[in-house]
Amino acid sequence: MKSYTAVYDSILTFHLLPVDEINRARTVLVQIFSTHHSWVTAEKIASEAKLFFPHATIVGLSTYENATSEKAREPRTILAITTFEKSRVHTARVKEAPKRNGFETGVSLAQKALKRDTRLLLLYCDPFGLCVDELLEGIRSVDATIPVAGLLASDGTDFSQGYLLYGEESFEGGALLLSLGGDLAVETKTYRHLKPVGPAFRVDEAQGCEVRRMDGMPARSLLCRYLGEEHAERLPLSSFEIALSSLEEGPNRSVSVLQTTENGFFRTTGRMEKGSLWRFAYPDHAPFEFCPPKLAKGRRPEAFWLFGDLLATLHENGAIHTQVETLAKRATVVGAYGYGLLTGTGTTTQTVGVVALSERAEEGEGLEEECPTVEVPRTETSPLAASLAHLGETMLEELALEREAARQIMDASEYGILVYDASLRLRTANAKAYEILGLDLKLQNDGNLATLEEWVVQTLQKGLHEKLYIRVGKVLDPATGAAVTLQIATTPLVVEGRIAGGMATVKYDTA
Repeated sequence: MKSYTAVYDSILTFHLLPVDEINRARTVLVQIFSTHHSWVTAEKIASEAKLFFPHATIVGLSTYENATSEKAREPRTILAITTFEKSRVHTARVKEAPKRNGFETGVSLAQKALKRDTRLLLLYCDPFGLCVDELLEGIRSVDATIPVAGLLASDGTDFSQGYLLYGEESFEGGALLLSLGGDLAVETKTYRHLKPVGPAFRVDEAQGCEVRRMDGMPARSLLCRYLGEEHAERLPLSSFEIALSSLEEGPNRSVSVLQTTENGFFRTTGRMEKGSLWRFAYPDHAPFEFCPPKLAKGRRPEAFWLFGDLLATLHENGAIHTQVETLAKRATVVGAYGYGLLTGTGTTTQTVGVVALSERAEEGEGLEEECPTVEVPRTETSPLAASLAHLGETMLEELALEREAARQIMDASEYGILVYDASLRLRTANAKAYEILGLDLKLQNDGNLATLEEWVVQTLQKGLHEKLYIRVGKVLDPATGAAVTLQIATTPLVVEGRIAGGMATVKYDTA
Protein backbone atom coordinates (compact mmCIF):
# COMPACT_ATOMS: atom_id res chain seq x y z
CA MET A 1 0.00 0.00 0.00
CA LYS A 2 1.30 3.42 -0.97
CA SER A 3 -0.15 6.91 -0.88
CA TYR A 4 0.55 9.86 -3.15
CA THR A 5 -0.82 13.38 -2.84
CA ALA A 6 -0.61 16.32 -5.20
CA VAL A 7 -2.09 19.79 -5.29
CA TYR A 8 -3.78 20.16 -8.66
CA ASP A 9 -2.73 23.08 -10.87
CA SER A 10 -3.20 21.71 -14.38
CA ILE A 11 -2.78 18.50 -16.38
CA LEU A 12 0.96 18.94 -15.80
CA THR A 13 0.35 17.89 -12.18
CA PHE A 14 -0.17 14.31 -13.36
CA HIS A 15 3.19 14.31 -15.17
CA LEU A 16 4.91 14.92 -11.84
CA LEU A 17 3.49 11.70 -10.38
CA PRO A 18 5.10 8.22 -10.76
CA VAL A 19 2.43 7.12 -13.21
CA ASP A 20 4.01 3.80 -14.23
CA GLU A 21 4.60 2.78 -10.61
CA ILE A 22 1.02 3.60 -9.67
CA ASN A 23 -0.46 1.70 -12.62
CA ARG A 24 1.47 -1.46 -11.73
CA ALA A 25 -0.48 -1.77 -8.46
CA ARG A 26 -3.27 -4.32 -8.12
CA THR A 27 -5.83 -1.71 -7.07
CA VAL A 28 -5.67 2.04 -7.55
CA LEU A 29 -8.01 4.49 -5.82
CA VAL A 30 -7.98 8.12 -6.95
CA GLN A 31 -9.87 10.55 -4.72
CA ILE A 32 -10.39 14.10 -5.96
CA PHE A 33 -11.20 16.61 -3.24
CA SER A 34 -12.21 19.61 -5.32
CA THR A 35 -12.56 23.17 -4.07
CA HIS A 36 -13.86 24.20 -7.51
CA HIS A 37 -17.51 25.17 -7.25
CA SER A 38 -17.95 24.30 -10.91
CA TRP A 39 -18.66 20.62 -11.52
CA VAL A 40 -17.43 21.17 -15.09
CA THR A 41 -13.91 21.81 -13.79
CA ALA A 42 -14.14 18.78 -11.50
CA GLU A 43 -15.19 16.56 -14.40
CA LYS A 44 -12.22 17.87 -16.40
CA ILE A 45 -9.83 16.87 -13.60
CA ALA A 46 -11.49 13.43 -13.37
CA SER A 47 -11.12 12.93 -17.15
CA GLU A 48 -7.42 13.77 -16.92
CA ALA A 49 -7.05 11.30 -14.05
CA LYS A 50 -8.73 8.60 -16.16
CA LEU A 51 -6.30 9.31 -18.98
CA PHE A 52 -3.28 8.70 -16.76
CA PHE A 53 -4.79 5.93 -14.60
CA PRO A 54 -7.18 4.02 -16.90
CA HIS A 55 -7.82 1.13 -14.49
CA ALA A 56 -8.25 3.21 -11.34
CA THR A 57 -11.40 3.73 -9.32
CA ILE A 58 -11.97 7.48 -9.48
CA VAL A 59 -14.23 9.21 -6.96
CA GLY A 60 -14.45 12.62 -5.36
CA LEU A 61 -16.58 15.43 -4.03
CA SER A 62 -16.70 19.18 -3.63
CA THR A 63 -15.00 20.46 -0.47
CA TYR A 64 -14.45 23.72 1.38
CA GLU A 65 -10.73 23.23 2.00
CA ASN A 66 -8.35 20.26 2.10
CA ALA A 67 -5.31 18.96 3.97
CA THR A 68 -2.03 17.24 3.08
CA SER A 69 1.02 16.09 5.03
CA GLU A 70 2.67 19.42 4.25
CA LYS A 71 -0.30 21.72 4.78
CA ALA A 72 -3.19 21.45 7.23
CA ARG A 73 -5.29 23.93 5.25
CA GLU A 74 -5.02 23.73 1.48
CA PRO A 75 -7.55 25.93 -0.37
CA ARG A 76 -6.91 24.21 -3.72
CA THR A 77 -8.03 20.88 -5.17
CA ILE A 78 -5.93 17.90 -4.17
CA LEU A 79 -5.44 14.45 -5.68
CA ALA A 80 -5.23 11.63 -3.15
CA ILE A 81 -4.00 8.44 -4.82
CA THR A 82 -3.79 5.18 -2.89
CA THR A 83 -2.48 1.91 -4.29
CA PHE A 84 -3.25 -1.49 -2.74
CA GLU A 85 -1.60 -4.87 -3.27
CA LYS A 86 -3.81 -6.96 -0.99
CA SER A 87 -7.09 -5.05 -0.97
CA ARG A 88 -9.97 -4.31 -3.31
CA VAL A 89 -12.30 -1.34 -3.70
CA HIS A 90 -15.99 -1.78 -4.56
CA THR A 91 -18.35 1.12 -5.20
CA ALA A 92 -22.05 1.86 -5.36
CA ARG A 93 -23.84 5.15 -5.92
CA VAL A 94 -27.27 6.67 -6.08
CA LYS A 95 -28.05 9.77 -8.12
CA GLU A 96 -30.72 12.16 -6.86
CA ALA A 97 -31.80 9.91 -3.99
CA PRO A 98 -35.47 10.16 -2.95
CA LYS A 99 -35.59 12.58 -0.01
CA ARG A 100 -38.21 10.57 1.85
CA ASN A 101 -36.75 7.15 1.21
CA GLY A 102 -33.27 7.43 2.70
CA PHE A 103 -33.36 4.17 4.65
CA GLU A 104 -34.20 2.00 1.64
CA THR A 105 -31.57 3.84 -0.41
CA GLY A 106 -28.97 3.03 2.24
CA VAL A 107 -29.95 -0.65 2.22
CA SER A 108 -29.61 -0.76 -1.57
CA LEU A 109 -26.18 0.89 -1.50
CA ALA A 110 -24.88 -1.47 1.19
CA GLN A 111 -26.11 -4.58 -0.60
CA LYS A 112 -24.22 -3.52 -3.73
CA ALA A 113 -20.96 -2.43 -2.09
CA LEU A 114 -20.51 -4.70 0.93
CA LYS A 115 -18.43 -7.86 0.52
CA ARG A 116 -17.47 -10.62 2.93
CA ASP A 117 -14.01 -9.15 3.52
CA THR A 118 -15.05 -5.49 3.80
CA ARG A 119 -12.97 -3.64 6.39
CA LEU A 120 -14.10 -0.04 5.87
CA LEU A 121 -17.03 1.83 4.36
CA LEU A 122 -16.33 5.28 2.96
CA LEU A 123 -19.47 7.36 2.38
CA TYR A 124 -19.63 10.65 0.49
CA CYS A 125 -22.97 12.46 0.32
CA ASP A 126 -24.64 15.61 -0.92
CA PRO A 127 -26.54 16.73 2.23
CA PHE A 128 -28.93 18.90 0.21
CA GLY A 129 -30.30 15.91 -1.66
CA LEU A 130 -31.07 13.53 1.20
CA CYS A 131 -31.10 13.13 4.97
CA VAL A 132 -27.78 11.36 5.44
CA ASP A 133 -28.62 9.89 8.87
CA GLU A 134 -31.51 7.95 7.33
CA LEU A 135 -29.18 6.70 4.59
CA LEU A 136 -26.60 5.61 7.18
CA GLU A 137 -29.26 3.77 9.19
CA GLY A 138 -30.12 1.77 6.09
CA ILE A 139 -26.45 0.91 5.48
CA ARG A 140 -25.90 -0.17 9.08
CA SER A 141 -29.05 -2.31 9.04
CA VAL A 142 -27.24 -4.54 6.53
CA ASP A 143 -24.03 -4.72 8.60
CA ALA A 144 -23.41 -2.61 11.69
CA THR A 145 -19.97 -4.08 12.43
CA ILE A 146 -18.07 -2.31 9.64
CA PRO A 147 -16.55 1.09 10.58
CA VAL A 148 -17.90 4.03 8.59
CA ALA A 149 -16.15 7.27 7.69
CA GLY A 150 -16.86 9.97 5.15
CA LEU A 151 -17.80 13.54 4.41
CA LEU A 152 -20.72 15.79 3.45
CA ALA A 153 -20.02 17.64 0.21
CA SER A 154 -19.59 21.42 0.39
CA ASP A 155 -19.88 24.37 -1.96
CA GLY A 156 -18.02 26.83 0.23
CA THR A 157 -20.16 29.44 1.93
CA ASP A 158 -22.92 29.35 -0.70
CA PHE A 159 -24.84 26.55 1.06
CA SER A 160 -26.85 25.65 -2.01
CA GLN A 161 -25.58 22.43 -3.63
CA GLY A 162 -22.52 20.19 -3.43
CA TYR A 163 -21.55 17.56 -5.98
CA LEU A 164 -19.97 14.11 -6.10
CA LEU A 165 -17.66 12.50 -8.66
CA TYR A 166 -17.84 8.94 -9.92
CA GLY A 167 -15.52 8.12 -12.77
CA GLU A 168 -15.60 11.08 -15.11
CA GLU A 169 -19.15 12.09 -14.19
CA SER A 170 -20.38 14.48 -11.52
CA PHE A 171 -23.82 14.36 -9.93
CA GLU A 172 -25.82 16.18 -7.26
CA GLY A 173 -28.34 15.12 -4.65
CA GLY A 174 -27.02 11.59 -4.15
CA ALA A 175 -24.48 9.45 -2.36
CA LEU A 176 -21.38 7.41 -3.11
CA LEU A 177 -20.37 4.36 -1.05
CA LEU A 178 -16.93 2.75 -1.21
CA SER A 179 -16.18 -0.63 0.31
CA LEU A 180 -12.51 -1.39 1.07
CA GLY A 181 -11.79 -5.06 1.72
CA GLY A 182 -9.04 -7.62 1.91
CA ASP A 183 -5.96 -7.79 4.12
CA LEU A 184 -6.43 -4.25 5.38
CA ALA A 185 -6.06 -3.03 8.96
CA VAL A 186 -8.35 -0.09 9.76
CA GLU A 187 -8.93 2.06 12.82
CA THR A 188 -11.13 5.16 13.07
CA LYS A 189 -11.14 7.85 15.75
CA THR A 190 -12.97 11.13 16.24
CA TYR A 191 -11.84 14.22 18.10
CA ARG A 192 -14.18 16.84 19.46
CA HIS A 193 -13.83 19.15 22.43
CA LEU A 194 -17.07 21.04 22.88
CA LYS A 195 -18.62 22.97 25.71
CA PRO A 196 -22.44 22.62 25.99
CA VAL A 197 -24.13 25.83 27.03
CA GLY A 198 -27.62 27.17 27.57
CA PRO A 199 -30.95 25.49 28.32
CA ALA A 200 -32.24 22.27 26.76
CA PHE A 201 -34.62 22.62 23.79
CA ARG A 202 -37.18 20.08 22.66
CA VAL A 203 -37.91 19.49 18.97
CA ASP A 204 -41.66 19.95 18.49
CA GLU A 205 -41.94 19.30 14.76
CA ALA A 206 -39.43 17.80 12.33
CA GLN A 207 -39.31 15.56 9.30
CA GLY A 208 -36.05 13.95 8.24
CA CYS A 209 -33.40 16.68 8.36
CA GLU A 210 -35.94 19.53 8.24
CA VAL A 211 -36.57 21.08 11.65
CA ARG A 212 -39.70 23.20 11.85
CA ARG A 213 -40.45 24.08 15.45
CA MET A 214 -38.53 23.93 18.73
CA ASP A 215 -39.85 24.86 22.17
CA GLY A 216 -43.08 26.18 20.71
CA MET A 217 -41.61 28.54 18.12
CA PRO A 218 -40.23 28.35 14.57
CA ALA A 219 -36.72 26.91 14.63
CA ARG A 220 -35.04 30.06 13.33
CA SER A 221 -36.86 32.20 15.89
CA LEU A 222 -35.40 30.09 18.69
CA LEU A 223 -31.85 30.68 17.42
CA CYS A 224 -32.59 34.39 17.03
CA ARG A 225 -33.99 34.67 20.56
CA TYR A 226 -31.10 32.97 22.32
CA LEU A 227 -28.11 33.81 20.11
CA GLY A 228 -29.17 37.17 18.68
CA GLU A 229 -30.29 38.62 15.38
CA GLU A 230 -26.70 38.93 14.15
CA HIS A 231 -26.20 35.18 14.62
CA ALA A 232 -29.45 34.46 12.77
CA GLU A 233 -28.46 36.76 9.91
CA ARG A 234 -25.13 34.91 9.55
CA LEU A 235 -26.80 31.51 9.23
CA PRO A 236 -25.87 28.92 8.08
CA LEU A 237 -22.18 29.82 8.66
CA SER A 238 -22.69 30.86 12.29
CA SER A 239 -24.22 27.45 13.06
CA PHE A 240 -20.84 25.81 12.58
CA GLU A 241 -19.45 28.00 15.38
CA ILE A 242 -22.35 27.31 17.74
CA ALA A 243 -24.05 24.07 16.77
CA LEU A 244 -26.85 22.06 18.37
CA SER A 245 -25.60 19.15 20.49
CA SER A 246 -27.75 16.12 21.31
CA LEU A 247 -28.55 15.43 24.95
CA GLU A 248 -29.85 11.90 24.34
CA GLU A 249 -27.00 10.69 22.13
CA GLY A 250 -24.21 11.88 24.40
CA PRO A 251 -21.41 14.33 23.60
CA ASN A 252 -20.51 12.67 20.31
CA ARG A 253 -23.06 14.25 18.00
CA SER A 254 -23.96 17.76 16.95
CA VAL A 255 -25.70 19.21 13.92
CA SER A 256 -25.46 22.53 12.11
CA VAL A 257 -27.87 24.47 9.93
CA LEU A 258 -27.47 24.14 6.16
CA GLN A 259 -30.38 26.21 4.88
CA THR A 260 -33.17 28.38 6.25
CA THR A 261 -36.60 28.99 4.76
CA GLU A 262 -38.91 32.00 4.70
CA ASN A 263 -41.28 30.37 7.17
CA GLY A 264 -38.54 29.98 9.79
CA PHE A 265 -37.73 26.30 9.23
CA PHE A 266 -34.23 25.05 8.56
CA ARG A 267 -32.46 22.07 7.04
CA THR A 268 -29.69 20.56 9.15
CA THR A 269 -26.63 18.41 8.51
CA GLY A 270 -28.19 15.58 10.53
CA ARG A 271 -31.55 14.39 11.73
CA MET A 272 -33.21 15.87 14.83
CA GLU A 273 -36.03 13.59 15.95
CA LYS A 274 -39.34 14.98 17.18
CA GLY A 275 -39.30 15.05 20.98
CA SER A 276 -35.49 14.93 21.23
CA LEU A 277 -33.56 17.33 23.46
CA TRP A 278 -30.69 19.56 22.30
CA ARG A 279 -28.38 22.27 23.64
CA PHE A 280 -26.03 24.75 22.07
CA ALA A 281 -22.36 23.75 21.90
CA TYR A 282 -19.23 25.65 20.95
CA PRO A 283 -15.51 24.74 20.86
CA ASP A 284 -13.86 24.30 24.23
CA HIS A 285 -10.68 26.39 24.38
CA ALA A 286 -9.03 24.19 27.02
CA PRO A 287 -5.83 22.41 25.88
CA PHE A 288 -6.26 18.70 25.10
CA GLU A 289 -4.11 15.72 24.20
CA PHE A 290 -4.17 14.47 20.61
CA CYS A 291 -3.37 10.74 20.36
CA PRO A 292 -3.45 9.28 16.81
CA PRO A 293 -5.54 6.14 16.20
CA LYS A 294 -3.73 2.85 16.82
CA LEU A 295 -3.99 -0.16 14.53
CA ALA A 296 -4.53 -3.63 16.01
CA LYS A 297 -1.46 -5.71 16.91
CA GLY A 298 0.73 -2.62 16.76
CA ARG A 299 0.75 -2.48 12.95
CA ARG A 300 2.36 0.59 11.48
CA PRO A 301 -0.08 2.90 9.63
CA GLU A 302 0.64 3.54 5.96
CA ALA A 303 -1.92 6.30 5.42
CA PHE A 304 -4.19 8.63 7.35
CA TRP A 305 -7.43 10.00 5.90
CA LEU A 306 -8.69 13.03 7.80
CA PHE A 307 -12.18 14.51 7.59
CA GLY A 308 -13.44 17.70 9.21
CA ASP A 309 -16.10 20.36 8.89
CA LEU A 310 -16.08 24.11 8.37
CA LEU A 311 -15.32 24.82 12.03
CA ALA A 312 -11.68 23.81 11.53
CA THR A 313 -11.28 26.43 8.80
CA LEU A 314 -13.38 29.37 10.00
CA HIS A 315 -10.49 30.73 12.05
CA GLU A 316 -6.74 30.20 12.11
CA ASN A 317 -6.93 27.02 14.15
CA GLY A 318 -3.73 25.79 15.75
CA ALA A 319 -5.43 22.54 16.76
CA ILE A 320 -5.79 21.22 13.22
CA HIS A 321 -2.19 22.14 12.39
CA THR A 322 -0.89 20.14 15.36
CA GLN A 323 -3.08 17.18 14.45
CA VAL A 324 -1.88 17.04 10.84
CA GLU A 325 1.77 17.49 11.84
CA THR A 326 1.51 14.67 14.37
CA LEU A 327 -0.07 12.29 11.85
CA ALA A 328 2.44 13.21 9.13
CA LYS A 329 5.30 11.93 11.30
CA ARG A 330 3.83 8.44 10.95
CA ALA A 331 2.39 8.24 7.43
CA THR A 332 1.01 10.20 4.50
CA VAL A 333 -1.92 12.42 5.44
CA VAL A 334 -4.72 13.51 3.15
CA GLY A 335 -7.93 15.12 4.24
CA ALA A 336 -10.90 17.25 3.36
CA TYR A 337 -13.27 19.67 5.08
CA GLY A 338 -16.95 19.76 4.19
CA TYR A 339 -20.31 20.47 5.80
CA GLY A 340 -19.90 17.62 8.27
CA LEU A 341 -18.50 14.14 8.60
CA LEU A 342 -19.79 10.62 9.13
CA THR A 343 -19.05 8.22 11.95
CA GLY A 344 -20.48 4.84 12.84
CA THR A 345 -23.25 6.51 14.85
CA GLY A 346 -24.31 9.23 12.42
CA THR A 347 -23.44 12.58 10.94
CA THR A 348 -21.80 15.21 13.11
CA THR A 349 -20.18 18.63 12.94
CA GLN A 350 -17.60 20.45 15.09
CA THR A 351 -15.54 17.27 14.85
CA VAL A 352 -12.39 15.90 13.22
CA GLY A 353 -12.30 12.23 12.20
CA VAL A 354 -9.17 10.25 11.35
CA VAL A 355 -8.93 6.88 9.59
CA ALA A 356 -5.68 4.90 9.88
CA LEU A 357 -5.00 2.23 7.20
CA SER A 358 -2.29 -0.35 6.56
CA GLU A 359 -1.67 -3.51 4.56
CA ARG A 360 1.57 -4.22 6.42
CA ALA A 361 1.65 -7.34 8.55
CA GLU A 362 4.69 -6.36 10.62
CA GLU A 363 4.45 -4.34 13.76
CA GLY A 364 5.52 -0.72 13.85
CA GLU A 365 8.78 -1.13 15.72
CA GLY A 366 10.33 2.07 16.91
CA LEU A 367 7.08 3.96 16.47
CA GLU A 368 6.84 6.05 19.59
CA GLU A 369 3.44 7.04 20.83
CA GLU A 370 3.13 10.79 20.75
CA CYS A 371 0.18 12.63 22.21
CA PRO A 372 1.02 16.32 21.96
CA THR A 373 -0.96 18.89 23.89
CA VAL A 374 -3.04 20.97 21.52
CA GLU A 375 -3.56 24.63 22.33
CA VAL A 376 -6.80 26.03 20.92
CA PRO A 377 -6.69 29.79 20.24
CA ARG A 378 -9.37 31.94 21.82
CA THR A 379 -11.61 34.20 19.79
CA GLU A 380 -13.09 36.64 22.32
CA THR A 381 -13.60 39.36 19.74
CA SER A 382 -15.30 37.16 17.14
CA PRO A 383 -19.05 36.98 16.45
CA LEU A 384 -18.96 33.78 18.52
CA ALA A 385 -18.28 35.83 21.65
CA ALA A 386 -21.14 38.20 20.83
CA SER A 387 -23.56 35.30 20.38
CA LEU A 388 -22.52 33.75 23.69
CA ALA A 389 -22.92 37.11 25.45
CA HIS A 390 -26.45 37.42 24.03
CA LEU A 391 -27.21 33.89 25.22
CA GLY A 392 -26.06 34.75 28.74
CA GLU A 393 -28.22 37.88 28.88
CA THR A 394 -31.29 36.00 27.63
CA MET A 395 -30.81 33.21 30.16
CA LEU A 396 -30.50 35.71 33.02
CA GLU A 397 -33.75 37.37 31.92
CA GLU A 398 -35.52 34.01 31.75
CA LEU A 399 -34.11 32.97 35.11
CA ALA A 400 -35.36 36.15 36.76
CA LEU A 401 -38.79 35.66 35.20
CA GLU A 402 -38.98 32.01 36.25
CA ARG A 403 -37.84 32.78 39.79
CA GLU A 404 -40.46 35.48 40.17
CA ALA A 405 -43.17 33.13 38.85
CA ALA A 406 -42.00 30.37 41.21
CA ARG A 407 -41.97 32.80 44.15
CA GLN A 408 -45.56 33.88 43.51
CA ILE A 409 -46.72 30.27 43.15
CA MET A 410 -44.98 29.29 46.38
CA ASP A 411 -46.34 32.27 48.29
CA ALA A 412 -49.90 31.51 47.15
CA SER A 413 -49.68 27.83 48.12
CA GLU A 414 -51.46 26.48 51.19
CA TYR A 415 -48.59 24.00 51.59
CA GLY A 416 -45.09 24.58 52.80
CA ILE A 417 -42.64 24.21 49.90
CA LEU A 418 -38.89 23.92 50.15
CA VAL A 419 -36.16 23.21 47.62
CA TYR A 420 -32.83 21.74 48.72
CA ASP A 421 -29.65 20.55 47.02
CA ALA A 422 -28.08 17.07 47.08
CA SER A 423 -26.18 17.92 50.30
CA LEU A 424 -29.45 18.85 52.07
CA ARG A 425 -28.80 22.58 52.12
CA LEU A 426 -31.86 24.76 51.77
CA ARG A 427 -32.03 26.73 48.53
CA THR A 428 -35.44 28.35 48.87
CA ALA A 429 -38.65 27.95 50.85
CA ASN A 430 -41.94 29.77 51.24
CA ALA A 431 -43.22 31.33 54.44
CA LYS A 432 -45.55 28.38 55.10
CA ALA A 433 -42.59 25.96 55.18
CA TYR A 434 -40.77 28.21 57.67
CA GLU A 435 -43.90 28.28 59.85
CA ILE A 436 -44.71 24.54 59.80
CA LEU A 437 -41.13 23.28 60.25
CA GLY A 438 -39.97 26.13 62.48
CA LEU A 439 -37.04 26.80 60.18
CA ASP A 440 -36.30 30.25 61.61
CA LEU A 441 -35.31 28.72 64.96
CA LYS A 442 -34.01 25.29 63.89
CA LEU A 443 -31.71 26.22 61.00
CA GLN A 444 -28.19 27.57 61.29
CA ASN A 445 -26.89 30.30 58.97
CA ASP A 446 -25.58 27.75 56.47
CA GLY A 447 -29.09 26.42 55.80
CA ASN A 448 -28.17 22.80 56.61
CA LEU A 449 -31.43 20.83 56.87
CA ALA A 450 -29.59 17.99 58.62
CA THR A 451 -30.23 19.86 61.89
CA LEU A 452 -33.96 19.06 61.68
CA GLU A 453 -35.66 16.03 63.32
CA GLU A 454 -34.10 12.71 62.30
CA TRP A 455 -37.18 11.40 60.50
CA VAL A 456 -37.46 14.65 58.50
CA VAL A 457 -33.81 14.39 57.43
CA GLN A 458 -34.32 10.74 56.41
CA THR A 459 -37.40 11.72 54.40
CA LEU A 460 -35.53 14.46 52.54
CA GLN A 461 -32.65 12.08 51.79
CA LYS A 462 -35.06 9.42 50.54
CA GLY A 463 -36.65 12.04 48.32
CA LEU A 464 -33.41 12.43 46.39
CA HIS A 465 -33.81 8.93 44.96
CA GLU A 466 -37.52 8.07 44.81
CA LYS A 467 -39.96 9.65 42.38
CA LEU A 468 -42.50 10.45 45.11
CA TYR A 469 -41.94 9.63 48.75
CA ILE A 470 -44.54 10.47 51.44
CA ARG A 471 -44.05 10.12 55.17
CA VAL A 472 -45.95 11.19 58.29
CA GLY A 473 -44.25 12.04 61.60
CA LYS A 474 -44.09 14.41 64.54
CA VAL A 475 -41.98 17.51 64.99
CA LEU A 476 -41.60 19.90 67.88
CA ASP A 477 -43.13 23.33 67.46
CA PRO A 478 -40.31 25.57 68.77
CA ALA A 479 -42.74 28.39 69.52
CA THR A 480 -45.11 26.40 71.77
CA GLY A 481 -43.05 23.32 72.63
CA ALA A 482 -45.92 21.07 71.50
CA ALA A 483 -45.55 18.09 69.17
CA VAL A 484 -47.39 18.39 65.88
CA THR A 485 -47.98 15.74 63.21
CA LEU A 486 -46.84 16.55 59.68
CA GLN A 487 -47.01 14.95 56.25
CA ILE A 488 -44.03 15.45 53.96
CA ALA A 489 -43.97 14.55 50.26
CA THR A 490 -40.66 14.69 48.38
CA THR A 491 -39.50 14.30 44.79
CA PRO A 492 -36.01 14.45 43.24
CA LEU A 493 -34.91 17.29 40.97
CA VAL A 494 -32.87 15.98 38.01
CA VAL A 495 -30.71 18.38 36.00
CA GLU A 496 -28.89 17.16 32.87
CA GLY A 497 -29.27 13.54 33.87
CA ARG A 498 -28.05 13.84 37.46
CA ILE A 499 -29.85 14.38 40.76
CA ALA A 500 -29.20 17.98 41.73
CA GLY A 501 -31.49 18.11 44.74
CA GLY A 502 -35.08 17.64 45.81
CA MET A 503 -38.35 19.43 46.48
CA ALA A 504 -40.62 18.81 49.43
CA THR A 505 -44.18 19.87 50.27
CA VAL A 506 -45.14 20.01 53.95
CA LYS A 507 -48.58 20.20 55.57
CA TYR A 508 -50.22 19.49 58.90
CA ASP A 509 -51.59 15.95 59.02
CA THR A 510 -55.26 16.14 59.93
CA ALA A 511 -56.06 12.43 59.49
